[in-house]
Amino acid sequence: MKQLILILFFSLSHFLNSQNLVLNPSFEENSSYKCIVILGDFNRSITDWSTPNYGSTDFFDSCSIDMGIKNYNGFQKPKTGTSYAGMYFYTDKNYREYVQGQLSKILVAGRTYRMKFYLSLADKSSYALKDIQVLITEEKLKPCHGSNNCEKAIKPSKATQGKFKMFSNSKEIYFSEKETWMEYIF
Repeated sequence: MKQLILILFFSLSHFLNSQNLVLNPSFEENSSYKCIVILGDFNRSITDWSTPNYGSTDFFDSCSIDMGIKNYNGFQKPKTGTSYAGMYFYTDKNYREYVQGQLSKILVAGRTYRMKFYLSLADKSSYALKDIQVLITEEKLKPCHGSNNCEKAIKPSKATQGKFKMFSNSKEIYFSEKETWMEYIF
């Protein structure tokens, strides 16, 4: 099962000499500066992040009773801070959710970068994840709602005119942990 995930989710970290280049890496900053309690409000609320396919990515914050660490998909404490993002990477009907974030600096060709983020499957997940991909682009992806740009998965060559590179962890790791956060690094 191959899934595409754009610069991503549950406490993402991108390091250059141990410096995090991801803006708002644990989704703590939001546009309202209040507790977000609306299901699927990630795209409009979380600072420096968006959803390129108009998916209804969820935002869970411990300040919320309904959309907090105990929610409709189970229970999970944030890896850091008070919040995390929740996304569908695969469903029987081929529905997927994505997020894209911004970096504080432009990446330099020839330099080595390390990307790390954390995953925890929802208690109600039916599948494990494998071969998660991350897409680095020069520009924000164009929305692809209602077009063939993301019929099954976002097609970078149709969603951006800028340069892009897809990264994938080649290790045979299945992400199946529901109790704790698993580190994904490449």
